[in-house]
Amino acid sequence: MQWTGLTLPKNKLKRKDQVEWHSRVISSVHAIVLCLGSLMCYLELKNKSREALVSGYAISPDIFARIFLGYLLYDTTNMLAYYKYLGDKSAIIHHVIFACAAAYVLRYSIMAYPFIWLSLCEISTPSLNLRWHLAVTGQKDGSLYLANGVLLTVLFFASRVVSYGAGMWHLWGLRDVWAAPGQPPLNPFLVGLFFLGYLLNLYWMQAILHGVLRALSRSKPSKTA
Repeated sequence: MQWTGLTLPKNKLKRKDQVEWHSRVISSVHAIVLCLGSLMCYLELKNKSREALVSGYAISPDIFARIFLGYLLYDTTNMLAYYKYLGDKSAIIHHVIFACAAAYVLRYSIMAYPFIWLSLCEISTPSLNLRWHLAVTGQKDGSLYLANGVLLTVLFFASRVVSYGAGMWHLWGLRDVWAAPGQPPLNPFLVGLFFLGYLLNLYWMQAILHGVLRALSRSKPSKTA
């Protein structure tokens, strides 16, 4: 994309913004693929036993978990290669931790059902990236930026707060399966990692909510004396 200029806007961007633009386009494509994967995983697992939801091989979760792991490896490499522009230590650490978690899941063929609601979280990613695209091209004051901000808030809340929270509750109800003797030893640690991810989403939710409320307040017409 760097060589061809593919996906870049007509107005010229700084080198830093060009690199991030491409990175975010790939992020959005990956998010759409994972949302499709979430649906396919659900269709495959909806009539399975409690044990099969946690332990055992399933085709769709295996395929899309590998895509997810591949993206994490790509994005981490990209951030390191363009550290001058994309350097974010917390994001790199986040990617490394979840890449290890994904590799663990694939190694033992576990947590197939949780992958449904975990991958569904990506449904808000295209809106998040579009928000950045609009901002960097000077469209922060437009109606599209505001509408996208509201959409981002709704999608983030529905997927990363409601769906994720319901998924964690469901997973806790399956603790007799994933914590049973003979299961992979780090399963409780993995569930704890999912819980920390939920807390992080709650933190991001309040930040997004504050941002959209500020945008809505700016969009209101000022009163005339």
